[in-house]
Amino acid sequence: MGLYDKLSEIEETAKKKQVEAKPKAKRPKERQGKLRQPYGRTESTSVRTDTLLQSVPSMPEKRRPERYAFQFWADQITRLKKLKQVLNITTDPEAREEMSLSDMVREAVDEYIDKQMKQLKHSERTEG
Repeated sequence: MGLYDKLSEIEETAKKKQVEAKPKAKRPKERQGKLRQPYGRTESTSVRTDTLLQSVPSMPEKRRPERYAFQFWADQITRLKKLKQVLNITTDPEAREEMSLSDMVREAVDEYIDKQMKQLKHSERTEG
């Protein structure tokens, strides 16, 4: 038995162990009568925003940054960079605080979330 045969045997043994070590796929548990939360749709299939809005968490007191990749349009990045330059030029030079692209995007996302929540709450009141 040569070196190649020994390596092949070791490789086959390792593959068998990997197959044996794989956990079996878990099957979802059967529903036990009731859902924990209502599905959020009425008989006419319109969205019940009151139920859905409750699932959106409020802004926490303390926040931590989290790195997350998003795709933006190229023109949005260009415009943000130019706006950042303008904002940083017009700020007080002694303040030494520069606006970053991250700051700008986080602020815009907060405003977007608030705007959407207000619109949904308003539409909820006018529909019901």
